[in-house]
Amino acid sequence: MLIFKKIYQDYRESMKSKHSDNSSDNVEFVTLNFIVGKIREQERNNRESPRRAYVDKVVKPILIAHAEQQSEMIDDLLKINSKDKKILKSVNEMKEAINICLRYLTDQELKSVEIKHMGKNIKTIGNEGGPTEDSVGTAFFVDSKGHLVTNYHVVKSSNNKAKILFNHEEVDTNLIAYDELLDLALLKAKVKNKDFIKFSNKSPQKAQSVLVAGFPYGKFVSDDLKITSGIINSLKGIQNNTSMLQIDATINPGNSGGPIVDKLSGNLVGVATMKLSKDFTKQAFGQESENTNYGIKSSQVRDFLEANNIEIKVKSGKLKIENLESSTVFIFSKKE
Repeated sequence: MLIFKKIYQDYRESMKSKHSDNSSDNVEFVTLNFIVGKIREQERNNRESPRRAYVDKVVKPILIAHAEQQSEMIDDLLKINSKDKKILKSVNEMKEAINICLRYLTDQELKSVEIKHMGKNIKTIGNEGGPTEDSVGTAFFVDSKGHLVTNYHVVKSSNNKAKILFNHEEVDTNLIAYDELLDLALLKAKVKNKDFIKFSNKSPQKAQSVLVAGFPYGKFVSDDLKITSGIINSLKGIQNNTSMLQIDATINPGNSGGPIVDKLSGNLVGVATMKLSKDFTKQAFGQESENTNYGIKSSQVRDFLEANNIEIKVKSGKLKIENLESSTVFIFSKKE
């Protein structure tokens, strides 16, 4: 997940308590409101590629800069009067704002940050130095040479030690390339795979029937490939993101990185990437969402592969379920 997505979720949640009498609630809203505003400013300044404003390497410096600014303001206030109750209240709120900014960094990143008034026990989002928890998802072959595509968030913390289950055997993969903004990763496994997912020259259409293949909840349910069906509901994703499409075919944790294919031809339509949380929609809109799921369009996958010198194959024909099954694999990384 991009850091901005987590920030925005927290921001939407904080909006409900912005008029609260609780000081901490107000500090969180004000801090996140400022951060979101700065990110949106970056978006306006990058009109040729506005979504670049949301990648971690842009967002994290904004967080650190705001934390440093708060720390400098604390020093200035304490110089005025270090015993005044109103000043001390403001100082505590600024310290809280610093911790809010820094909680979106990883443990490793936090070690390299030196901010005078930062807290000692900041609960961060995790540690990117290596696998800290089991990560599971779905991947699929895009040629007969062992190249696979999945979501980058599935392998981001694997320390390049993700494995696939191929013909009932665990096989190592090597991360060849990734695009954090698109949430795509290209991997290579030393296997001889006959089947792979082909592309189409046709653009996706609303109401087009699709299938989603994957391993929801990993192997906890079973190691058999699960396939769900639905239609394309929209040709845009959240915040009018034209690199994504919305579908109502069920997507659950573990489906991430799996292929979305045309129900008739079996050609790639997209890559399953996320679902809209029922808890989030209930909090934001008062109602739980029903099968509001998203995928990365195949055109984006095609551009990503071609940019990394992977030749894609276009075909026309009819879907064969056995080909879909042998082209789609379970991918995972284990906690060290």
